[in-house]
This record gives sequence, C-alpha cells and structure tokens, in this order.
Amino acid sequence: MKSILQRLPELFFVGLGTYWVLENFIASNTVNWIAVTFVAILIIQLFVQQRIIGMALGLVLGLISAYMMFAVLSEFREFRFYDQAFELLSVGIGIFGSGVIFATAMVYKFVTALQNEMRGEQPLTA
Repeated sequence: MKSILQRLPELFFVGLGTYWVLENFIASNTVNWIAVTFVAILIIQLFVQQRIIGMALGLVLGLISAYMMFAVLSEFREFRFYDQAFELLSVGIGIFGSGVIFATAMVYKFVTALQNEMRGEQPLTA
C-alpha cells in the first residue's frame, strides 16, 4: 500500500497524459507525440526511480499545471453562462490544482531521497 501511495503522483500524471493522448487521437485522428513522450518518460520513471529525473519531471509538470490553472482562471471571465463557467472552473482547478499538489509531492519525495542518500541512509527503492 505504501508503494502505491509513493507512486501516486506518477500514476496521476500517467493517467492524465494517457487521457491527453487518447483525446487527441479520437478528436483529430492524430498522435500527440509530446504527450506520448511524457507518458513514456513517466512510465519509465515509475520503474527506475531516478532522483534527478524525478525532481526535474516534478518541476516541469508542476509549472505546466500552474500555468494551466492560471489559464483556466483567465478563461473564466470569457463565459457568459454561470453554469458553464462554474463547470470550467471546478473541473479545471480540480485537475490542475491536483497536478500542482502531486508535482510538489513528487519533488519532495525525490529531494528527501537524495538528501537521505547523501547522508548515507537507505536509498529510494523501486
């Protein structure tokens, strides 16, 4: 159970990336290679657990999530109907706010693992 909770941030982003790939393919019948690349890197990261790559991924995904959260907030003003605006706001902030939280947890996990390794304690296990 602890192993699943430790890998929850990566699993969240794999799920989000998979949705992104499928949505692009179904909508326009094209493959989004950026999304495929992110999903592949995250799946590899699930098994390899490289500290530096994990921190970098967490930072990049956190910045992307924060950017998208602010994009949702800026689009909120464009809606004329309250129900649609509330739906956009609640779903967008829910998804991308969770992304910021999971990215922060991912960075924290790998920073503490790196610090523990530098002190000579037990390294992060895959």
